[in-house]
Amino acid sequence: MTVEERLDVSCRRLCKRFADVIVVDDVDLDIRSGEFFSLLGPSGCGKTTTLRMLAGLEHPSSGTILLGGQDITQVPAHRRATNLVFQQGALFPHLTVAENVEFGLRAERLDRAEARKRAGEMLELVGLAHLRDRRPAQLSGGQAQRIAIARALVKRPPVLLLDEPLSALDLKLQVHMRRELKNLQRELGTTFVCVTHNQTEALEMSDRLAVMNGGRIEQVGTGPEIYLRPASRFVASFIGETNFVEGRVMRGTGDRVILDAGGFVVEARHGDVAAEPGGRASVMVRPESIELHTEGRTGPNNARGTVADLLYLGNTMRYVVELDGGPGVTVDTRPTLRPIAAGTPVTASWPVDAAVLLPAGQEPPDDH
Repeated sequence: MTVEERLDVSCRRLCKRFADVIVVDDVDLDIRSGEFFSLLGPSGCGKTTTLRMLAGLEHPSSGTILLGGQDITQVPAHRRATNLVFQQGALFPHLTVAENVEFGLRAERLDRAEARKRAGEMLELVGLAHLRDRRPAQLSGGQAQRIAIARALVKRPPVLLLDEPLSALDLKLQVHMRRELKNLQRELGTTFVCVTHNQTEALEMSDRLAVMNGGRIEQVGTGPEIYLRPASRFVASFIGETNFVEGRVMRGTGDRVILDAGGFVVEARHGDVAAEPGGRASVMVRPESIELHTEGRTGPNNARGTVADLLYLGNTMRYVVELDGGPGVTVDTRPTLRPIAAGTPVTASWPVDAAVLLPAGQEPPDDH
């Protein structure tokens, strides 16, 4: 079996323009068969337009879309082997739950008994067979969204497309539905392609994800790869809380680089990022990777400062530390009954592997 045959969805140099505005810009993407894949990014980054092109609801300005190795770029939406689930589910209010799920099968003139059987099996799978005779108005938000997913899956598409499927639900229900959706995908083995702006949602559900910015894909990888080894400053900023330490490159040795951060020395992994001596550089350190010590310490990645503020967040104690001669950093630790008081001199320390050298890049907009 070739690599291409193991892919359900491939995009090659995919572009979409609206008048003079480029919304999706030269996107290359491969989505493997049977994986849960998410397109993640801020509003206006092109993720929904990309999904609509996969569904056939938008036509690319240029580029190619392959499904199972077959070119479907010009195939209309109703003839594609994909189904799309919208934010609101879009159930037919005059039909019962069972009739909603059967609708696509009946439209294809499937035998009534077979359509009823398959719909019943799908309702059992999503755990809502007991609601088969209810109308959509009698369902909760989570129930309605599960029915919409059942209606899309009952036709057994190789690829299910989901457009912000949980955004209309309250926070507690979102958490529950993330687990339900991932378990359903695993059980069926169907390829799911999900658009979301919710970082936690994408990290929890996805086998892999693509982070988009300005119509382009900044990075594709697993959640840990993107969180711990971001490919750009934008990705580092958009995914989770991040500290940036700016400095001037002193020297590089092997896969390490030494920076002068103006008052302390930083040693970081440089990966594939060029680090020329004398040049400016930025290092990312996640808040949970930093430890605070009330005694002085020396050596790289030991920065002296003062606790400026602290916030109790339940399972996390968040400290804001103003570094001597440098920027402030955020530090996340496990809460204790005796936290370090504001005004206390401290040393902020972190391991070399937690410090990642980043290429220059645009930070995300404030609405992410």
